[in-house]
Amino acid sequence: MAGRPAVVRGGGGGSGLLYGMIAFVVVAVLALGAFIFALTNLQGAQEEARRLADRLKAMGAAPAYYSDEAAARGSTAFAVMNSDFEDVADLVTGNRAAVRPAIQAEARRLLGQVAQHHPQLASTRSLLAAVGSLDAALLELKGQQSALQEQIAALQAERDALTAGLQETADEFKASVGQLGEELARVDQEKTSALEAKDRQLQEFQSSSETQAREWNAEKAQIAVERRENEILFGRLRRDLLDMQQQVQSLRGGALDPNGILRKADGRIVRAVPGSKVVYIDIGRRDNLKPGITFEVYAPGPEARESVRGKASLEVVTVEENMSECLVMRETVGQPIVEGDLVANIAFDRRHRPRFLVRGSFDLNYDGEVDQNDRERIAAIIRDWGGQVVDELDGTVEYVVVGVAPLVPRVPPGQSISPHVQVQIEQQKLAAEAFDQVIERARGMSIPVITQSQLLFLTGYAGDTNIRPR
Repeated sequence: MAGRPAVVRGGGGGSGLLYGMIAFVVVAVLALGAFIFALTNLQGAQEEARRLADRLKAMGAAPAYYSDEAAARGSTAFAVMNSDFEDVADLVTGNRAAVRPAIQAEARRLLGQVAQHHPQLASTRSLLAAVGSLDAALLELKGQQSALQEQIAALQAERDALTAGLQETADEFKASVGQLGEELARVDQEKTSALEAKDRQLQEFQSSSETQAREWNAEKAQIAVERRENEILFGRLRRDLLDMQQQVQSLRGGALDPNGILRKADGRIVRAVPGSKVVYIDIGRRDNLKPGITFEVYAPGPEARESVRGKASLEVVTVEENMSECLVMRETVGQPIVEGDLVANIAFDRRHRPRFLVRGSFDLNYDGEVDQNDRERIAAIIRDWGGQVVDELDGTVEYVVVGVAPLVPRVPPGQSISPHVQVQIEQQKLAAEAFDQVIERARGMSIPVITQSQLLFLTGYAGDTNIRPR
């Protein structure tokens, strides 16, 4: 044991220090790596923050309204703006998910419809402005409708008053005529009785003495005076009767007056484009108008008219509630149809069915030969346009339409005819007399007597030779 070297243990402390230093270096390296990694992430975050700041700067700041609204809602300005955009999309298109192109397309479509139906709003670029203009136009139309209804009511009342006055005057006239007739009969009877009495006295005087003859001469002179007075009274009564007849004729309006057509016009042209064959009138479904009815066009104004023919003829093709579309069937060169022109059809009336009496034979194709069926076709034309055809003449008839009078054959002197032909001739004579009597009575009652051509013109028929069967 004594010969073994001693083992030195003091070297164990140096190894511990070495391990400690190695551990320290490793920890330091790890810490440095973690620092470098954190520094790198911090720089990346700063770079990302700079990019976001640049994007916000490029996008600009939100308006104060959206910033304040976002703060009040506890949200972001973008969320508020997106919510408002969805509200606008729902208001315009009815779809909250609609995007800007869809919203613009729907707005332009609506503006296009407004411009199509209301050309005066074609320059409007805003839906709000278009809606405001349409609302103002609607209020104006309602005001015009109310005013027109008041005018119609006033005119109806005036018409009723005039009708009542005319009836009262007619009744007074009839009563006066009856009284005058009775007075004339009484005066005539008195005159006849007086003459008969004087004639008897004259015969008695002729058989008497000279004194009686002188008395008879005196009586004869008195009779002459009385006769003259009676003749004067009779003439005065006849003048009074003629004056009253003239007054009644003036109240009824007299015979057909071309200028009176304007006072009985049914409507007006409300839209007319130069060069176009389509015009619009202010008569519609509310006035019992139907497609196919024709109208004659007249220019308003005070100038005198010698013919019932107007400047143009129209045919209704489309009927709306308050207006109708018409096709121009005939025009007069140099007299274009303009807005405000009057339209008329004597067989059409907004409020009642005019009454017509038709007499004679007619030649609707103007070939020089009458057709027995044309009288029924004339009646059908009147009924189609809203009028009534009656069989007898009375005070309610407004127009008498006459054609060709019944023809009475002329038999050469000395020519023998059969009894059958003689009966036919007599029947034709009676028919011709009745035809003339109807015309005379109508004129005496101041009822307009119109011809076939005048009827066709006054109902807007556009043709010149033939008429289409209906």
